[in-house]
Amino acid sequence: MPAGLVLAGIVAAGLGLRLFHLDAQSVWYDEAFTIVQSGKPLDRLLAALVAEGGRHPPLHYWLLHAWFGLTGYGAAQARLLSVVFGTLAIPALYLLTRRFAGPATALCAALLLAVSQMAVYFSQEARSYMAAQCLAVLAACAFMWLLARPTLARTVVFAAAALALLATHYYGVATLLALGVYWLIFRRASSPLVGPRLVLAAALAAVCYAPWPLALRSSAEARPGRVFQDRDVSEQPSLLAPVMALNRFNSGKLTSVEAPSSAGSVALGLLLFTAPVAAAFWIAGRRRVAVGPVAPPAAHAPGALEGLVLGTLLAALPVALAMAAGWFGATFNYRHYSFAVPGYYLAVALAWQVCFTRRAVRAGWIAAVLALSAVALRASYTVPTKPDYRAALAPMAAAVTAGDCVVTRPNIWRDEMHLAWDVYYRDRGQPTPVTFAALGAVPAACGRLWMVWDTTWWMNRDQAERARIALVLAVPPPGFTLTAAYPHDALDVRLYQRVAR
Repeated sequence: MPAGLVLAGIVAAGLGLRLFHLDAQSVWYDEAFTIVQSGKPLDRLLAALVAEGGRHPPLHYWLLHAWFGLTGYGAAQARLLSVVFGTLAIPALYLLTRRFAGPATALCAALLLAVSQMAVYFSQEARSYMAAQCLAVLAACAFMWLLARPTLARTVVFAAAALALLATHYYGVATLLALGVYWLIFRRASSPLVGPRLVLAAALAAVCYAPWPLALRSSAEARPGRVFQDRDVSEQPSLLAPVMALNRFNSGKLTSVEAPSSAGSVALGLLLFTAPVAAAFWIAGRRRVAVGPVAPPAAHAPGALEGLVLGTLLAALPVALAMAAGWFGATFNYRHYSFAVPGYYLAVALAWQVCFTRRAVRAGWIAAVLALSAVALRASYTVPTKPDYRAALAPMAAAVTAGDCVVTRPNIWRDEMHLAWDVYYRDRGQPTPVTFAALGAVPAACGRLWMVWDTTWWMNRDQAERARIALVLAVPPPGFTLTAAYPHDALDVRLYQRVAR
């Protein structure tokens, strides 16, 4: 069967897995932030990102803003853009793998990405991770294209890909570092023009990127960037973080994406994915195995060993950077290196080709991986991992009327309405916000007062703040009486009515 037809089937399967249950879960806070800000006019969107002190690079927000113009505003529409990027990464990885191997190995890499638990999960989230994943693979493709023939046009293409990646995800710099390290290792096999061209590409990307940090300078003193926050020991990387990263890359979360990993799932993933990579390094290093046609003889023509090195670098450096940032105070989360998955699958696919010379053995190995992925994907689809803000706000949406006021805690919203309201119920109007500090004297215009308290654990890590809020909630605001309460795992929603005098 032609490789193109097989690839089309793999891409279609990957698209289907990403569309299945796309809107089953409510958005969580970070998704709500992305959706609400991207739905604003461009000037207000940019102002909001600048006010955050540079925590969020702007490109994905701009793209989502334009996407809303085509599809309409909403959670499902926002997640659909991630589906598009996550699906496009599949053929992009095929093209990257073809630089090192024949069609069969490239199809294996594409299949691994299509059914990856981590890739499917983040393709269903309205965040920038899948845009970064797709751009990371495209940047690697452009880089290999440049190595093959370092022309000015290819230099500009690589610079544009690098710029887009950095404007989408700060940790994308790890991908660019991986490409640079790869060139340093194998520079003797490439043209002497490559070095100067890479310097030129870096200069072009830096010049075009400069307006963003310059725009942030205006807010840096008033509101420092939130990339590095107060340390939270629970979110700092442990020495087992690399093993846990491998387990996620290996689709090893068999009970829930957020659940702890079992020793059995870790061992199985290491056996099916990671052990062949280690073995292939030894084999390819000794024999310099060639795994298929890659490029015209006059071009830079890497083989299995080069591909194993590049894939390992593309996977390992983002994890290492996220860990290093975590140790220096940034929030550490597996989301921050999710875009590194394709590089790992590049190495795994090449390792299978090197280690399993018998087609039957390779087919059996692929079948085992597909079975593991099926169990992992079932867990992703059926086990909720996000607070159900949509359901928690539904009673308020059904009862809110003109003249109602609202107070929201914790104060991360700066006395604005909960962001999930703007995602799901903006057509119901916006109750007048009241500050928490003003509860002692609620404005007379407020005939009814809604109190919305986000009860998720990550919004209540300040125990002193939580205790103070609990004391306030124990007694109705002066002049009001509690008329309805809608407790929920995600939100505690209460309605107070002004007492007639």
